[in-house]
Amino acid sequence: MEFRPFYLYSNRITYFNDFTSKNVDYELVIQQIIHQDDSSICLHDGFIFSRNGTYEVSFDVRYNRENNAHAFTSPEDEICAIKVIRHVEKAVIAHYIKYQAGMYLFLAADAKLSQIYQRIVRKSFATGNTLESGFQPNRRGYVIRTPQCYL
Repeated sequence: MEFRPFYLYSNRITYFNDFTSKNVDYELVIQQIIHQDDSSICLHDGFIFSRNGTYEVSFDVRYNRENNAHAFTSPEDEICAIKVIRHVEKAVIAHYIKYQAGMYLFLAADAKLSQIYQRIVRKSFATGNTLESGFQPNRRGYVIRTPQCYL
């Protein structure tokens, strides 16, 4: 799986992975988090990031980024949710295998996406991970600590 790196202010790296499902282009973004205010989830005071890297994972339809839109709707026949979610699962696992990150952060936009993130951890992610949930906003923030977190 290919990740396109982008350096933000030369000290933070963001990895992009592009994919298509039923003629809809998506972007998966895995962005390095260095400070608490870099993240879209609210982390409690004293939260400690892994020395082996902390990354926030998000994905969206490319149209949204290119058009600064937040409410893209696509005809139902152009969406294959299972294929999209499986790709996200595989990409996060591939990133972990390649870069051995210590921590991944996720913010679920809604309850359905929240269930999907929980599934990724339970079903597909490497053993030895811990999941912390209930971070704000809306108690939909998640932290996955990988076995590399404590090394």
